[in-house]
Amino acid sequence: MDLEGETAMERDLAVRELQQALRAVLAAEGYPGVIYPDGFFGPETDQAVRLYQRLNSLPETGEVDQALWEMLAAAYWKVLQEKEILPLPLFPNADFVMQRGSTGDLVSSVQRLLMELSALYANIPRLAVTGVYDIPTEQAVRQMQKKGGLPENGALDRASWNLLVTLLDRPL
Repeated sequence: MDLEGETAMERDLAVRELQQALRAVLAAEGYPGVIYPDGFFGPETDQAVRLYQRLNSLPETGEVDQALWEMLAAAYWKVLQEKEILPLPLFPNADFVMQRGSTGDLVSSVQRLLMELSALYANIPRLAVTGVYDIPTEQAVRQMQKKGGLPENGALDRASWNLLVTLLDRPL
C-alpha cells in the first residue's frame, strides 16, 4: 500500500480497513480467522494478502497496489451485500464479569445497549455513555436483571449479557 505522505493515524486506519476487508473476504472463501484487524502491516497481514493473491491467481507479492485494493474492495462489498446478518461477539468469554469500576470500550458498548433497552422498557433508567461502569450503569443492569428474573447484583456476567441481548432482540 502506498501510504507515503499519510499521517501515522491515517496509515493505521488504512491498514485496518485493508485487514477488515481481507478478514471478511477470506472468511467467505473458507479461511476464517486468518487475520485480526490491528492496524499494523506485519507478517500476518502480508500472509493474508498473499493468500488473497493466490486465491485470485495473482502474483504472490504481499504488496497492495491500487488495482489489488480495488479488487479487494469490490469483493468485500459483495460479501457484505450477500452475507446474512452476522452476530457481533462483544462479550470476552464465559467467565468474564463487568462491574462497578470497569472501564473501556466494552463498557461504552454495554452502556449504549442499555440506552437502547431503556427506550423499550420504562423501568430501565437512561444513562450517559461514559466508558466507566458507574452507579447509574449498575442500577440499569439491576433493573434489567430484575425484569429477567436474574439475581439483582448489578454486575454484567454471562447470564446478564445474554439477557441484555435477548431483551434487545425479542422484547418481552
